[in-house]
Amino acid sequence: MQASTFDIAFYAPLKSPLHPIPSGDRKIARLFMTALQNAGFTVQLASQLRSFDKHGDSYRQHRMIALAKHEAQRIMRRWRKHHFHPKAWFSYHLYYKAPDLIGPIICQALNIPYLVAEASWAAKRAQGPWSLYHQHIDNALQQAAKVICINPVDKIALTAYYANEAINRIASLAAFIDDRPQSTQHVTRQQLADEFALDIDKPWLISIAMMRSGDKFASYKLLSEVMHKLQLPFQLLIVGDGEMRPQVNALFATQNQVKFANALANAR
Repeated sequence: MQASTFDIAFYAPLKSPLHPIPSGDRKIARLFMTALQNAGFTVQLASQLRSFDKHGDSYRQHRMIALAKHEAQRIMRRWRKHHFHPKAWFSYHLYYKAPDLIGPIICQALNIPYLVAEASWAAKRAQGPWSLYHQHIDNALQQAAKVICINPVDKIALTAYYANEAINRIASLAAFIDDRPQSTQHVTRQQLADEFALDIDKPWLISIAMMRSGDKFASYKLLSEVMHKLQLPFQLLIVGDGEMRPQVNALFATQNQVKFANALANAR
């Protein structure tokens, strides 16, 4: 099948839109794909290769760079077989722990624009355990035809990075919502109370976050400490799941006013 004039190859090196574990990164990647499709583009997910290196492991970085080169060739072979020739490559979320190691190779080979959303630049990473990945962020930013900024803090660093070219290279994307009518079923407060064993006569607090190590678990610890200090009657409903779920449950084990909903779909 011949490609249309609006084909875009999409890639998210930190977390694929098809990754099985929910997260904000996965959600925003999916939203970008949907936004591009709603704008009239045909979007194809190019790869699910995850370049993420959490610990600054030089061996892993070299290995991922080698894998990415093979992946780029595999992708282009697949495209040739199916007569697919994208008009642009769109990468979501690049930073020193998860650079795009594939897009720049393919864009050079096919001579197509390289587009980036939510890239960050930290010059201090030129030295240290992520220095190799930092070089690839540099290469990607140099090649990018346009960098879309979501976080204003990222824009400050990128503006300094591009200097006189910033006005042509950087675009800002303001916060937005999908205001199309939703087909979700109306749920009453009583129904929620019955489902999650909440007291309908007390104020409800709701927390929604992944249960994983690092900052997320530290935030749950702070939340637990605050809950112990509250004097007014209330109930807290915690929505979320993850590998740290047993530890999070233990933090609130003695607090009968805390209930767990586990992971819920967006429609809820």
